[in-house]
This record gives sequence, structure tokens and C-alpha cells, in this order.
Amino acid sequence: MLLIDFDKTDRDAFARGFLKGLGAPYVLFGKFEYGTIPEIRIVSPIFTDINDSISSDWRNVGTDIRNAIELYGQKRSASQ
Repeated sequence: MLLIDFDKTDRDAFARGFLKGLGAPYVLFGKFEYGTIPEIRIVSPIFTDINDSISSDWRNVGTDIRNAIELYGQKRSASQ
């Protein structure tokens, strides 16, 4: 990637290039160690009948709606 900043002087460009050149041997001959990859645990899904899944979902939705209505009723009666 090449970035050109036309506001810099020739002296700044030289200094920047010189410092990058000093770092080049490290990049060329440096030893870079990466962390170990964590073990991935394979999980097998639990297969259930689709009709049981849908009925349990609707049961949970009904329970949530009933709880919301009861909570609304409690808050409304407490405010009166």
C-alpha cells in the first residue's frame, strides 16, 4: 500500500523511508509465533419431531402472552 502525502517535505519523506528500511530486516528474518488454535468441540443436534417442536413453541408463546397480560393487569390495578 502506497500513501503519498504531498504536504510532507523531501526531508520528512527521507526520514520515513530510512526508518522503514531499518525495520525491513526484522520483517524479513523475524520469527513470528502465533497462538495455538483452540480445540473445536463438535456438537450434534438433537432431532425432534417437527410437530412436537411447533406445539411447544406455541405453548411457550401462549405462556408469555398470559404472563404479559397478568403483569399488565397487576400494574394497572396498582396504579388505580
